[in-house]
Amino acid sequence: MPGKTENPVAVVIPTRDDEPDMLRRSIDSVLGQTYPAVELIVVDDGSQIPFAGIEKEYRGRRIRWIASPVNRGAAASRNLGAGEAASGLLAFLDCGDSWRSAKLERQVALWKKHAGQRLIYSGAGYFKKGRVRHARPRVKGSLYPAILARNLITGSASSVLMDREKFAQVGGFDTSRELPEDHDLWIRLSRRWAWDFVDDCDVNVFVTPGSRSTAVERKKTSYLAIIGKYQQELTEHSLTDKALANYFERIAELYKRQGDHASHARWSLLELTIAPGARNLLRAAVALFEVLSRSNINDFLSFREPPGDSS
Repeated sequence: MPGKTENPVAVVIPTRDDEPDMLRRSIDSVLGQTYPAVELIVVDDGSQIPFAGIEKEYRGRRIRWIASPVNRGAAASRNLGAGEAASGLLAFLDCGDSWRSAKLERQVALWKKHAGQRLIYSGAGYFKKGRVRHARPRVKGSLYPAILARNLITGSASSVLMDREKFAQVGGFDTSRELPEDHDLWIRLSRRWAWDFVDDCDVNVFVTPGSRSTAVERKKTSYLAIIGKYQQELTEHSLTDKALANYFERIAELYKRQGDHASHARWSLLELTIAPGARNLLRAAVALFEVLSRSNINDFLSFREPPGDSS
């Protein structure tokens, strides 16, 4: 626990079988914060080598190391860390991600401006293969029910500062592994509280390489899971079609980033069937042009996957 300073922040880093350099990057970015009152909690989720074997390097630093003997998932690890925290404010940092040094200081200042009645997030830079894509925050105020159809918070779980009490009141992260746990938590928080943001990219999200096909299938499952969980609310607010259109758009974008232009075109057309309009028509036309220009028309015509199938 940090010294007696107003509004200390507990930061929870979940880790499981991560590379030592990834965990060091996250820990060092927290220890390097300009905000003076930070309670750092690292939760290991059943790794073969707990904490990647680096805890001795931080001997004498104010870090709490909590090891779970079994793997329960990142959401459960975050909940465990939050439950052990003593600070009134709470932030999470995914292992491998990092923060700019003033991230917490700027967020706490904005939180104080709203007398603790807002949830605070920041923009993010997404780093992959030596390239960076910046996502600046765009929306503030009451985000419910719009957030049902799309995750409006940049920076994933590594971005948000909130009251620990608010986190506890909504039940923390849902530990169902199929769900995108950050989006799910933001929905439940947004039912009761409004948002504001620090207009800068203070969060660095490092996208780690993995199986391309597995990553897409996992995203399909998670997007459909969030739609299924909130189906009643989506229907009540006439947002089902918007949520499905967003689902098709996100999957199409994943295929585009992988260079699979035929699948990108197919999913763009699925989006167009749900949400016709000039913007989506143009996007689908561009995607089709990419297919034709690469002579992938046979791949495109062979498509047989039904809309929304996650198998």
